[in-house]
Amino acid sequence: MGAQNDSALGRLIAFSDGIFAVAITLLVLAIALPDLGNQQTDPNLQSHLLAAIPSVISFVISFLVVGIFWLSHHRLFQLIEDYGRPTLYANLFFLMTICFIPFPTGIVTHYGQLTTALVFYAASMALAGLSLALLWWVAVIRPAKRQTTPPDGHLLRAPRGRDVDCLLGVDSDLHRQRRVRAL
Repeated sequence: MGAQNDSALGRLIAFSDGIFAVAITLLVLAIALPDLGNQQTDPNLQSHLLAAIPSVISFVISFLVVGIFWLSHHRLFQLIEDYGRPTLYANLFFLMTICFIPFPTGIVTHYGQLTTALVFYAASMALAGLSLALLWWVAVIRPAKRQTTPPDGHLLRAPRGRDVDCLLGVDSDLHRQRRVRAL
């Protein structure tokens, strides 16, 4: 891969990492600071902090979800040496779903007792997961099926083993070490 392709891939990765950073920042900004007004007492602050627990829990869960998506995206782009417009469009669609995550997080934070809020959150996460699977297919799996030997002579393959584990947010090396220790 030439210097121009390296630069373009670097820009794509930097843009993607920026989107992940913005999404995570928006998640934490949704946690409001308690306004104690004129009653700045420990009991008042404690009650406000207790009231903020749903926001903090929603933040932590969504942060972990976005983090797992980032890990898989990171692994994906470690495997890519070249890409075309379909990869760009699939990546943009995936990043759009990542940017959207703060909204369903806010909905479930405020209305988590309602089934519709939970279904909306789950559907949003499922859409993000499906768009990531589409990105993997467009960027890695489809090219591997089309072409057995690229011009540089390296053999392309569809993701399997550790690659699929990473897609699912699992560290296969860690699981392998635990299995060995258990034996």
